[in-house]
Amino acid sequence: MNYYIEENNMTDKELQEKIGNELSATVNAIDSHEVEKLAELILSANKIFLYGGGRSGLMMRAFAMRLAQMGLKVFYVGDVTALSIANNDLLILGSGKAKTATSKYYAEKAHEKGAKVGLLTANPEGDISKISDAIVTIFAPVGPDDPRPERKSVQIMGNRFEQSLLIVADYIVMSCIKKSNFDVALMRSNHANLE
Repeated sequence: MNYYIEENNMTDKELQEKIGNELSATVNAIDSHEVEKLAELILSANKIFLYGGGRSGLMMRAFAMRLAQMGLKVFYVGDVTALSIANNDLLILGSGKAKTATSKYYAEKAHEKGAKVGLLTANPEGDISKISDAIVTIFAPVGPDDPRPERKSVQIMGNRFEQSLLIVADYIVMSCIKKSNFDVALMRSNHANLE
């Protein structure tokens, strides 16, 4: 069974509507309590580290950029400018299945160093979920064996998860802004200007 719905006979308009409906379902399914818990960890962390594999990693880099524009001390795991993780730091992982060996290793290493772990995932029962301090569940298919018909997608591969990951990350940033009364004008002033 495939986790995306093969609809070769759909019109372009029908496809657009279905994609929009999928992303709307993701936003409507966000648990504000999960977001609030992760936002609290973000705002109380000394340093914040982010990681995701493949296209999820690109979404996590966008998340890192927004947090950095808030003036937070943010690093992407593996970059040459990333410092060491330590006590009172936070690692945030983006992993659809919450089973990726690399992400699980980073989560275990972070805990070993005294840091907290946040997870953005479509599988809150995954291996990494069991060792995370805060989990934000994303309403998207976790892979070809996802048995939940309400999470099926008209899109190919992991598109629905990856797009939803970016939307949820932006929602978390907005929650951080609200909780901290952050002045968004400062965010604009921190936007890259070597353009």
